[in-house]
Amino acid sequence: MSQSIDNLHHIINTNRTMFKAGTTMTEEEFCKVAGIKYRQRFHKQREMLQYQMSKMQMYTALNRLLRKRGLYIRSSDYYSTFQLIPKMEVPTKVAAYQKSSKTCHRNSIELSTGSRKYKSRWSKLSKQELSSL
Repeated sequence: MSQSIDNLHHIINTNRTMFKAGTTMTEEEFCKVAGIKYRQRFHKQREMLQYQMSKMQMYTALNRLLRKRGLYIRSSDYYSTFQLIPKMEVPTKVAAYQKSSKTCHRNSIELSTGSRKYKSRWSKLSKQELSSL
């Protein structure tokens, strides 16, 4: 289990109220929860690119953990708004994973199983679940 996965797991457990199906976060809220320094102005284009990449990496890593519990976070407006999809949209996301490719098949199974087994509610992952990421 990598240190970053462990840290993300801790972030979600610490901020459980922010990780419920249907919750929407602003960019500033997302950055605060994710431990990314929120910025609106940049002196160099490279700074802006690094900031955007850190948000995208966190977004991707969070989804790896969240789908284990039937949750999925989506972004809109160029990663300025983040929403955990409502429970009723999980089957649509599962179908989208299944359509995209075989590598996404595992994602669709995890999301579908997490939705059924945990009712799209966050609960702490076991060490075995964390090690499989």
